[in-house]
Amino acid sequence: MKKTITLILALSTTLILVACGHTDNSTTKATSSSMHESSKTISKAPASSSSAASSSTTSSSKKATSKSQSSAIASSATGKNGSGSMQNKRTYQVPTKDKQNKNYKADGNLNKKGEFSVDQAGTVNTLYALKKLKTTLKNGPLAYRLVDAQIIQNNPKTKQAITMANSALNTTDIKGKYYTLMLHYDITNHSANRLGTDGVSTFTTNTGYGVNGASGLDNDAQLGTKGLPANKKTRSFAVFLLPEKTAKNLKTFRLEFSGAYTADGDMVSDSSNFMNVNFK
Repeated sequence: MKKTITLILALSTTLILVACGHTDNSTTKATSSSMHESSKTISKAPASSSSAASSSTTSSSKKATSKSQSSAIASSATGKNGSGSMQNKRTYQVPTKDKQNKNYKADGNLNKKGEFSVDQAGTVNTLYALKKLKTTLKNGPLAYRLVDAQIIQNNPKTKQAITMANSALNTTDIKGKYYTLMLHYDITNHSANRLGTDGVSTFTTNTGYGVNGASGLDNDAQLGTKGLPANKKTRSFAVFLLPEKTAKNLKTFRLEFSGAYTADGDMVSDSSNFMNVNFK
């Protein structure tokens, strides 16, 4: 069953500061020009024969959301900005006392525990923990290499910030302060063709907590809309909603990546084997 990529404009005013870059807040949407970068746009994914990572019912791959939606939660989670081209007006003004704080990072580049940024909609993103990673995995023509994982304490100061976070993570659980894990990773497409994929399909932790594409997980939508260029490496990200108890006691987690598909929607690989990652 092929999945249709929908462009959602609801988050175009946004929580931005995404993973793939380090400039100040911006919200991105996948434009028609980026979706038609090649003569065959990676825009649809067929059903994948993904295996279950936990007792939760998993979909083989997550429906790709709009770039602006992925960017919104990524910004809220990390204080890092996406690589999109659209700049949007800030709706929340950072208090002077925050700007004068030595731990405030206007560019959203959080590298030390306690450093924080404030996104456009009013979410204060504070780095709780950071782990550099080198774990690798090969799945068909795609090779994955994890770069780092950040646990972020997200403190929304406005109703708009709460609404956007719930929308991007497809949940209604966010009422106030919440935690997320931002994962940065590289994907190398070793095939001769542009391929698409849907990112992480399942995520489970040592505490027994887990999420999948149905709720609590936000992938980089450009993996499915723009796709992965042939014989090149692409930096990507995924965001996972974490209960506070899990955020403060995370030691290991396990990932499964979705399979890869062509512009015509034909699968070239199934879901990956599980990748086990040590966080502490």
